[in-house]
Amino acid sequence: MSESSTDKTKRKVIAAMETYQPAYQTTFVFDEDMEPEYTLEAFTKIRKKVLGQFPQITLIWWIRVYRYNGQMVPMFQLFSTDKLDKVKLNNAIERTKIKIELHYNQRSWTEENRVRWCSTIRKHKLHNLPAVYGKEKIRRFAINNKSANRQ
Repeated sequence: MSESSTDKTKRKVIAAMETYQPAYQTTFVFDEDMEPEYTLEAFTKIRKKVLGQFPQITLIWWIRVYRYNGQMVPMFQLFSTDKLDKVKLNNAIERTKIKIELHYNQRSWTEENRVRWCSTIRKHKLHNLPAVYGKEKIRRFAINNKSANRQ
């Protein structure tokens, strides 16, 4: 029996977390009144600029949503093997020249956090991104700079 695309995504992101063992999590949250389609455009631009600022750090990107005031709000998480310099991160976001309110929070990410996060991904359904973002095919996660910190 072949593997479903959802199961494949879960398997791949969990394998990435176990392989690269990120030590930091940066969560980016868009304004709740932001158009979800525009946030995907913004995400692509932000990702490109952030990659340029941190070529030596392995980055795992995860697009998701969260519920705020009864509505689903676009967000993404960036897991990194090293701490991201906030000045460089702000510079990367500013260089995108996107006109949005984007808030982010960075925290250290322990082994316990990673195990709990992977367990949650394994057990629960993935968010219905097409329903929120208005686009049928959305690449939910990506890994960049794989060889930067290979363990």
